This record gives sequence, structure tokens and C-alpha cells, in this order.
Amino acid sequence: MDLLAPGGRVFVSDARRHALMCCFPTAVHAWRAPDDGTADPQPLRRSVERALYLERELLVAPISSTGSGGRRRPPGPGHLAGRR
Repeated sequence: MDLLAPGGRVFVSDARRHALMCCFPTAVHAWRAPDDGTADPQPLRRSVERALYLERELLVAPISSTGSGGRRRPPGPGHLAGRR
């Protein structure tokens, strides 16, 4: 943030929520898995773990916008979690 001019803003678009990072690849790999009646979850687990390791999307963990007492705080910076 030191590179921003005073009053400057950063716009983040098309970012995925860090808390839900396992959901999308799990759903994709479960849908692609053969439906042959086997109940062994290990191949699915390994493919999801590999997909998460190779993930290159920006993951965002936003800070809650409600404080104590139900009062709303103005939007502020969230925590950005970059994956390599």
C-alpha cells in the first residue's frame, strides 16, 4: 500500500474467498470422479490437494463490516492472501 498516491485506491475484481478455497476444486473433482460405486476418497482428496497447491487465483479474506452493537463500520482494507 506504500506505492499508492495519497487518497489512491486498489480495485480487486474476480477474487475468490480464502475461507471457501477448498469448495470449488472439491466440487469440480467430485463431479469429474468416476461414478463406479467405489467409496475410496483418497484419490479425490489427493487431486483436490494438488489443485489447491497449484491454485494461482487471488484469494481474499475480507474483514467483517459489522462491529459490536450491530453498528456498521465504513469499508476498509481487507486481508489479501496471495498464493504462489
